[in-house]
Formats: sequence, structure tokens, C-alpha cells
Amino acid sequence: MKYIVKIRYGDPKFLEDFLTKEPHLPKGTLCVIHTERGTEIGTVVVPPKKRKPDQQTSPERFVIRVATEEDLKHIQNLEEAEKEEFAFAKEKIKARGLPMKLSKVDHLFGGEKIIFYFLSATRVDFRALVRDLAKRYKTRIEMRQIGARDEAKLLGDTGH
Repeated sequence: MKYIVKIRYGDPKFLEDFLTKEPHLPKGTLCVIHTERGTEIGTVVVPPKKRKPDQQTSPERFVIRVATEEDLKHIQNLEEAEKEEFAFAKEKIKARGLPMKLSKVDHLFGGEKIIFYFLSATRVDFRALVRDLAKRYKTRIEMRQIGARDEAKLLGDTGH
């Protein structure tokens, strides 16, 4: 991996350096990438530059390939699935009477896990909810408690 490219990915809109063999990835190119969280899709923000020998990057972050038509269809399917997962989780939260507000669902591109972001003023015991979700979706479930500012960032609701 000779080049380093800056890519924005995920729901909190992470911006990080990734290793790549591809010297030509124009700004705006969608790529399938490997991160610490799993396989995801990201957008090139800064085109690749030659990697300097002393430049440190995480070996877990690298570009797998440029997104194909099939990958784009998969993204659309995941977006539909996220809507259904959000509705199901919201229903279960209400049924269990948990003091939390579901904010966002992030289904990773590779399907390794589904991340549920929620707001709550207190600590919440959501183990039973995670069991319900894992049983239904048969994948790893991660619950992330966030604050109001994080929610605004997640939902893209910034400004006055």
C-alpha cells in the first residue's frame, strides 16, 4: 500500500486516512473500505498522495475497492433495512418502557453489526433490548448513548 487517501465514512462522519494501492481516486469517489468497525462505504475527500516512509497509519484502515453498481444497490437495500430496524427498535423500546430516545441506526456495509444511537438522561439497562434485536437480525448489536450535540451532528441538524 503505497498511497494514503482521506475518506469520510460512517454516520458520525469520521474523516480518516486510509491506505490504498490505487494512485487515482478523484474527490467524491465512493469506496468500499475496511475500518476498525468493519466493512463500510466512504467518500474520498482528499485524493491519494504518496505515503512517506515515516508516515504512521492504522493497518486496519484500507481501501478494499472502488464501489461498483452492485455495491450501490446494496447501499440502497441497507438504507431500507435501517428504516425497518429503526421502527422495530422503537417499538421494542416503547414495549419495554425504557427511558431512552432512539436517534439513528447505522447498519454497516459488510453486515458485521448494527449500531443503534440513543439519547437518555440516565443510565439504561438495555440488555433485554439487545437480545430482542440480536434475535431478530442475527448479527452483532451495538448500543451507543449520545448527547444532544452528538445527535445534531448525526442527523446533520446544525446551525441556529
